[in-house]
Parts: sequence; structure tokens; C-alpha cells
Amino acid sequence: MSLIKNLALLVASLILSLYLVEIGITVYQTIAGNDVRTKYQVVNDYKGAAVPAVFPSMFLDSNLMHGDMEVLPLAGIANKTTVYCNESGDYSIYESDRYGFNNPDYIWDNVIDVALIGDSFVHGACVESEKSIASQLNLIMHKNTKLFNVLNLGMGGAGPFTELAILKEYAKHAKPKHVFWFFYEGNDMNGLIVEKRSAFLKKYNNNKYTQDLINKQEVIDKVLSKYISNNTHSVLKKNSRMLRLYNTRKLLAPFFAHYSSKPVSSYSGKQLNELRGLLNNAKSLVEGWNGKLYFVYLPSIDRYKEEMVNHVDSLGKNDIINLVKKINIPIIDMHNNFISSGKDPLDFFPNRRQMHYNSDGYRKIAKSINKYLNIANLEQKNEK
Repeated sequence: MSLIKNLALLVASLILSLYLVEIGITVYQTIAGNDVRTKYQVVNDYKGAAVPAVFPSMFLDSNLMHGDMEVLPLAGIANKTTVYCNESGDYSIYESDRYGFNNPDYIWDNVIDVALIGDSFVHGACVESEKSIASQLNLIMHKNTKLFNVLNLGMGGAGPFTELAILKEYAKHAKPKHVFWFFYEGNDMNGLIVEKRSAFLKKYNNNKYTQDLINKQEVIDKVLSKYISNNTHSVLKKNSRMLRLYNTRKLLAPFFAHYSSKPVSSYSGKQLNELRGLLNNAKSLVEGWNGKLYFVYLPSIDRYKEEMVNHVDSLGKNDIINLVKKINIPIIDMHNNFISSGKDPLDFFPNRRQMHYNSDGYRKIAKSINKYLNIANLEQKNEK
């Protein structure tokens, strides 16, 4: 009996200690001026004028229905204040465009020079809209010409199958001269495995398949609004950060990852063949409108943190780079660019520990793309 009491006391003490740590972190963040509200509280404070960001990955297991029509949305609700995420102390909040992406709406009325395809990093997590890769690239390019427009087609949680779908549903209509396909080493290959299970997404391997989403935004808005209304708890994580030990779990995550990760040196041939097929399809599609496809390799913070060097997601880079080279897609390697910048790569991440990049990291990517485009344009002129 005493053993049970001692175990109960130990468990109670552990739980109490964890909540004391959580309280301490919350107090510190409040004093530092950080926004400690949950996403639910932020959306609620807008009194119906805002929606949470939703992603295609939420619907892969069960597509949404509009009457008898099955729909897989690839972006968010159109023309809405959209609450995204918070890693640096402030929430990333943006006004979505006519198709639910993170762009000023007028961009669709112009000739599109560049389109960016990718996951949350391209989407704009977790910075102000004007600090995203697309916004900063627009700003840089506008210094050279007033007729340069960058379209952001990034969507949180998107893997290679979803990115090909977005390319077909949206980029194809804009026909940009340059398309940059972003690959994040932290989870894109895992995303490929998950997305491959979606019969809906696999249809996009058929060159002729499309949902014609660009002409169905009214339907998309309705099904997404209904989904958010019916799934408020899971979409917004309504429970308080305190109850979920949000900050404590984030603090301890690297420790557990260090001891649970198994190092691997490469991806399977099956995974690589799947990615090769998707990239070949994307390349053919872009070249079909006389555009050019580029590949941007994004490093995970894990590769720069000593306690995470064995993390499975930070490896296999050579496999990916060699694959892309073999199918003749130009590569921008942001790991090399971060290293050669002269800065500690961790400085490109919020508080040197969050998953996504900060505004400096996104600026470095924008500058790298700008430099690459300048070199490419110079080479084209010399060829003439």
C-alpha cells in the first residue's frame, strides 16, 4: 500500500513540477511582451471577422463534400483575415487572396513572373505577411523593375503530391516564367508517403486531371467554413496552452528527439522514384508554358543543433540533390547558403530553436533567389 502511495505522490509531484515550469515560462513570455493567447482566443477576439488557417493535409483521409460533389481544397478561405501561427512571440496573421493564398489580391490581375510552390515555409510561417519569402522577393525585385510580380502558392503541411496539385490547379493559369519548388528536408519525404495514400491526390499523376478549383472558390469557401465550424476544437486547439503544457513540451522536444531518433543515411529507392516522377511531371508542366522550374533545398534546424545531429529528418540530402541534378532542374541549396553567409545558421530561426525560419532566414532565401535569377538572365542574354 505504501508503494502505491509513494508512486501516486511521485506522479503528483512530477505533474505539479511540469505545471510550475509551464507557469514560469508563461510569466516570462508575458513580461517579454509575447502573445500567449491560443489560436482560438485570437480568432475569437476578431468576433467573426477572422478564420484559422486550414491546410489540405487536414482532409486527406476524408475529402469534403458539397452536395454530391467531393472536393479536396488546396488552399484556404478567400479574402479573409487568416490567423496562422506563432513562433517568435507574435501571431502570423494575413489577408488571404481570392483563392485563399497568402498574397495581396491584386497580384492575380498582373503578369506573374515568379511562382513559389512549397509548404509552411513558403506559406509564411510564422512571420508577418510582408516578411514572407514572396513579399521580400517582391520588394527586392521591385528595386530593379516595377513590372516584377511574385506569386506565393505555399500551403502549410503540403508535401510533393499536394505541391504538384497546386501547380496544376493554380500556377498553370498564371503561367509564371519562373517556378521555384521548395523541398524541406525536415518532413517532405514523410509527407510524400502520407499523401501517396490519398486516392484523390494520386489522380494528379494523370496529366489531364484537374478539379478546376480556380473556378470553384465559392464552393471551397462553403465547405471550409462548414469544416471549421464543425471541428473548432481540433482546428483551433481550444484548450488553453497552460492545460496542454504547450511551452514545456516545446522545451523538452529536442531532448526526447535526441534519444528517440535513429540515424539513417538515405531514403529508399521507392521514395526517390516517387519524388522523381512528381518532379518530372512538374518540370514538363512548367516547360509546357515556356516556363522554367527550379528546386530550392531547405535545411532543418536539426542539422545545426548538436543534440539533434542524429535526427532522421536531417539526413538523406545527397540523395535528393543527386536526384534533382539527374533530371536537370537547377538547384538552390539553402544549407550551403546559410553556411557561407558568415552567420551562425541558428540565427535564421526564431529564438535559435523554432522549426521555421525568421524574417532574416526568409530574406536570405529571397536574396538567393534574386541572385540566381540575375545570373540566369545574364546567361540567357549572353547566349543571344
